[in-house]
Amino acid sequence: MQVLDPNIQQFAQLDSTNTYLKKNAFSLPGGHCVLAHSQTAGRGRQGKIWQDAPGDTLSLSFLLRPVELATVSFLPLLCGLATGAAIQALCGADWRIKWPNDLLVGDKKVCGILCEGIAGPESAAVCGIGVNLGQKAEYFASRQLPYATSLLVESGKKLVPLTLAQQIVAQADALLVTAPTQGVEPLLGQYRRRCTTLGRQVRVLTDAGQQTGRAVDIMADGSLLVEIGGRRQIIRSGEASVRGLYGYV
Repeated sequence: MQVLDPNIQQFAQLDSTNTYLKKNAFSLPGGHCVLAHSQTAGRGRQGKIWQDAPGDTLSLSFLLRPVELATVSFLPLLCGLATGAAIQALCGADWRIKWPNDLLVGDKKVCGILCEGIAGPESAAVCGIGVNLGQKAEYFASRQLPYATSLLVESGKKLVPLTLAQQIVAQADALLVTAPTQGVEPLLGQYRRRCTTLGRQVRVLTDAGQQTGRAVDIMADGSLLVEIGGRRQIIRSGEASVRGLYGYV
C-alpha cells in the first residue's frame, strides 16, 4: 500500500509548489508529488516569500486527499522526520528539529516545511518541503542569515534535487502508511528524541509581545507545551514563533 506517488512531477520553474497543488487539489489524484527546480514565489510560515537559483534548493510538495483535517497540524512533524531521515541516508548529516518544522544541521536551519489544509468537496492538505542544497556560506552571510546553512556547507555534498525528493517521498510514505494503524505516539516518540527545543528555556513570540518559559513536551496534535510563570500553556505553530532564549535554537 502506498499513500504517495513515487513518480514525481517535475517543473523547471513554478511560482510555488504548494500554490500549484492548492490550485489543482481536486483535479489531481491524492498522493501527487511535485518538484520545482526553481521557485519564484516560494512561501514559508507567516507569509515569508523567497526566490532561489535553479539546483540550489529542493522545492517539493505533495497532496494528501482525503485527509483528516484534525491531523493537519501534525503533518509538519511527520515531514520533518521524513526529511531528516532522507538527508541522513544520502549525506550522513546528523540533524535535529527546532519546533515545529525547522530542520537543523550543525545548529543551523537547512530546511523549512509548510503544511496547509484545504477546504473543498473533500478534505485535503498540501505539504511543502524546502531544503537548502548548494548555497555557499557567503550566500547566507551576504543576506544576513546567520542561522541558515546548506547541505553543501555542512556535509560537503551537493545532492541532486530529484534524488533527495525521491528519498523524502519514500520516507514520508512509510510514515503515512503506518500512522493510521499505529497512531501518532510512535511518531511523537521519534520527534521528541530529535527535537532540540524540548527542555530549553525559550521565548514565545506573538503579535502581543513575548514571554519566556521552558519547553516541556510535544502534544498529540503537534503543539508545544511550555511552562510560563509556573503555568503550562499550549503553543500552536500558527499562533506563535519560538526562539531560544539566547539565539535561534
